[in-house]
Amino acid sequence: MDELERTTDLADNISLREVRFPTRMKKALFATGLKTVGKMREISDDALLSLPDFEDISVAHLRDTLGPPSTDSVRPLGKKLS
Repeated sequence: MDELERTTDLADNISLREVRFPTRMKKALFATGLKTVGKMREISDDALLSLPDFEDISVAHLRDTLGPPSTDSVRPLGKKLS
């Protein structure tokens, strides 16, 4: 399957493997067990910054691609998109 383009409208159940990220970022996310857009949205920026090789620019790229953490958005934590 082709990687999906940047959008904040991705459903929570989309695999992170289907979203276009730099390989270094994907490896760091997969090493933590993050596999879906929804799980990525649930992790805080501070937790992301604690990952090896993650910097502010990496977090900014993720948030630009997937949207803000669920706790910071209008969507309550754990609520599924329609």
